[in-house]
Amino acid sequence: KYNIQIPCGRNSRLDEIQAAVLRLNLKNLNEGNQRRRAILRRYFDAIADSEISLVSSYSAESAAHLAILKLPNSDYRKLFRAYMQKNDIATEIHYPILDIDQIGIRRDGQIPNLPVSRAIVDSIVTIPLFPQMTDQEVSYVASALEKFKATISKSHKTTST
Repeated sequence: KYNIQIPCGRNSRLDEIQAAVLRLNLKNLNEGNQRRRAILRRYFDAIADSEISLVSSYSAESAAHLAILKLPNSDYRKLFRAYMQKNDIATEIHYPILDIDQIGIRRDGQIPNLPVSRAIVDSIVTIPLFPQMTDQEVSYVASALEKFKATISKSHKTTST
């Protein structure tokens, strides 16, 4: 999504107007973080006992700024995104490339061994998570997760028998 080409380069976009708005909204930061954690808990419940997991945390120490799902593999990610789009729920791939694979971030030309990161980079997807979501919107997304979870369970039972 963002490609850093210059060694030690940055992708910074905060101007004075954005800084002013951010400063005004800082008073709501703790409340917003708490709301996002509550939404994440609902999502965790929706995907419980399935091959889908949430990489994000809803612990009290977490800002819970993204809801990142890990699906079983890239094929499931494609199916999931199509399913969510059909249900008018936005998804995004925030991390399409590992940071370390961007030219501007590599140090001394060395590429570290990151087997877990490499294994999941094509199977993660971000779903809606923001403090202004209504309870109805959260329930709608959670219901879609539950239905997709059921679809995966049915397909595994069919292919394993």
